[in-house]
Amino acid sequence: MHVDSQHRQWQRRLLRLLLIGALALLSVPRLAVMAQGEPDAPVSAADSDPTWRATYWNNKDLAGDPILQRDEPDINYDWGTGSPDGAVNSDRFSARWTRYLYLEEGRYRFEATSDDGVRVFVDGQRIINGWSDHGVRTFSGTLNLATGHHLVQVDYYENVGAALVRLGWARESGGGGGEPTIQNWRGEYFNNPDLNGAPTLVRDDKNVDYNWGNGSPASGINADNFSVRWQRSLNLGAGNYRFEITVDDGARLWVNNHLLIDEWREQATTTYRGDIYLPDGTIPLRVEYLERTGNARIRLSWKRTDQPDPAPEITSWRGEYFNNRDLNGSPVLVRDDADIAFDWGTGSPDGSIASDNFSVRWTRKINFEGGRYRFTTKTDDGVRLYIDDNRVIDEWHSASDNKFTYDVTLSKGNHKIRLEYYERSGTAFARLNWDRLGDLRTPAGNLITCVPPQPKNYAWIKLYRLDGNNKWYSIGRGIGAIQASGYLKIDGLPVDTGRFGSAGEPYKIEQWIDGKVAQSTGDFQAGQPEFRLRTFTDNYTPWQCQ
Repeated sequence: MHVDSQHRQWQRRLLRLLLIGALALLSVPRLAVMAQGEPDAPVSAADSDPTWRATYWNNKDLAGDPILQRDEPDINYDWGTGSPDGAVNSDRFSARWTRYLYLEEGRYRFEATSDDGVRVFVDGQRIINGWSDHGVRTFSGTLNLATGHHLVQVDYYENVGAALVRLGWARESGGGGGEPTIQNWRGEYFNNPDLNGAPTLVRDDKNVDYNWGNGSPASGINADNFSVRWQRSLNLGAGNYRFEITVDDGARLWVNNHLLIDEWREQATTTYRGDIYLPDGTIPLRVEYLERTGNARIRLSWKRTDQPDPAPEITSWRGEYFNNRDLNGSPVLVRDDADIAFDWGTGSPDGSIASDNFSVRWTRKINFEGGRYRFTTKTDDGVRLYIDDNRVIDEWHSASDNKFTYDVTLSKGNHKIRLEYYERSGTAFARLNWDRLGDLRTPAGNLITCVPPQPKNYAWIKLYRLDGNNKWYSIGRGIGAIQASGYLKIDGLPVDTGRFGSAGEPYKIEQWIDGKVAQSTGDFQAGQPEFRLRTFTDNYTPWQCQ
């Protein structure tokens, strides 16, 4: 099958070259035809390359020779006031993405969110046309598709200011999946209380959780007598769920096409709940909201009810005390300590603990604001400090009046802190504290690798990081060499030192040539040598340019 797929690719490339030659003989400029919105020739079929072929121009009209071509995994970008690439302008640029999608028979909804212009074609049929200057807006189009491969093309241009473009699609009827990629709630806002007519505003909302008070949801929307409809699909897993809506004024909630909450009336802030069993798989959710006058508020939440509630948050240190210097065996004493700020002198932590030759382990999860922190330990004698199970201070030896510090960048949220201490003889004290040094600054590292020179754009690098479940996910595709030597430097790759420590973050790096992995390093889960990206330095892959 792999050989057949390669053969089909070469057939397509040969056909494309013949077509370009024929157009040239007829004096028909190919790029001019593309600029009018007709789909480009197919780049790759879904059964051989599940990526988008992206082409960028340094003008708003997709005209002339492109400045950059590369493969990208999806169309989900928010460049802000920046640029897609160092070679592309930050304003007045355009891009085209093409890809074959294999879709089962059914009716599909495509959604494109952009700032500024966007067009979407499916098999040459234009289903979305938002080709104008505007702020962030969402456009949608639906069509029926037969089972098979379908050519999808997205055109985009950025004028000035912020640059954003996203594409998602989902199967509306016919059963099955359809590769849904819509991540947020699609909010439709109406300047009437009855969801009538065309919405005044359509946008993506991260959550249905708003308290507008006496104000308006957005410019152009009334402060009173408006309504909103939010829709999305989620896979929550099979089980019993309780949905809760807090609202002022009215609300209706459909879960898996079942009207679970129906409180469509003017009222003060009230909370309603509804219980439902959900099967496994993707289920649709729809929330409708009514605001009459006065305060405007709505909040939707849910939780699973057939599982035990999580354990209460521990707000003190769990101290385990051992009558030996090595934390061996079972602790003699386990207790909660409010702080690690002890000075026992020549005495003992407790009547059950010896005054010499004892050890302690304190453990706790603490919620930090994102930022740069300095941890300081003061002990007599040995000490070890762990942050998220990474040992960052290791001074396990006898010494009096030790003081050690460690600086680390922590992301916002809970982090596990563990301090281990031992006392040999004489005076005994143990203290731990930390100070916030500043706002979050993501440490970065530079990757230097090699890609064969690619005048035909046939070679590139793919990068992978570990998610919270230690699964690899791709963060970089289509990163190709610029220098004729083939050397490539990728600057400023993120390194999570809070999770992986000062030794650097594990990365998996693949070198692709002509649609196949030519070389790879870092996939230690598959037996490859570990490759770590260290902060603020150049990190070299093991392979050399040929």
